[in-house]
Amino acid sequence: MSASIRRYDLDWLRIIAILSVFLFHSIRFFDHWYWHVKNPVTNDAATAFESFMLVWMMPIVYLISGASAFYAMNKGGAGTFFKDKALRLLVPLVVAVFTYSPLQVYLERITHGQFNGSFFAFLPHYFEGPYLGDGSALISYAMPILRGRAANSEKAQVMEMWAFWLMTIAMVFI
Repeated sequence: MSASIRRYDLDWLRIIAILSVFLFHSIRFFDHWYWHVKNPVTNDAATAFESFMLVWMMPIVYLISGASAFYAMNKGGAGTFFKDKALRLLVPLVVAVFTYSPLQVYLERITHGQFNGSFFAFLPHYFEGPYLGDGSALISYAMPILRGRAANSEKAQVMEMWAFWLMTIAMVFI
């Protein structure tokens, strides 16, 4: 393994891309397309900016991610890479599922007249249906390991993983 060299060009591209993603999602409030919460008055310039951003925003994020993964794999191998990514990505994802996502769904349901009540009254409803099913599949797969026991049999693990992915894919189409 060679000594790692800091790629400041990738750092700055990442900063610009993430700020662009933030700006993109902030402007969604004012464009003509569907979004969770909309302003009553929309703007043509916001829609034009969104159209421009849609063309290059995700490809540049994937390019930066691929280049960063390439350099990260050279540092410590696949095991270190996946452990690092799990800590950096899965922990924020779990936090967001229990903090940010319920608030977003609550605001959407309130503005579309699908729920009437406080945020705390909404929370039990958030964890019904697909949210509960997907979380249950993940927890049932991981529970033996989290409790310090040996994992389930190989056949059971394969079945649980297939069930988890089928439920996850099904959620996309719900």
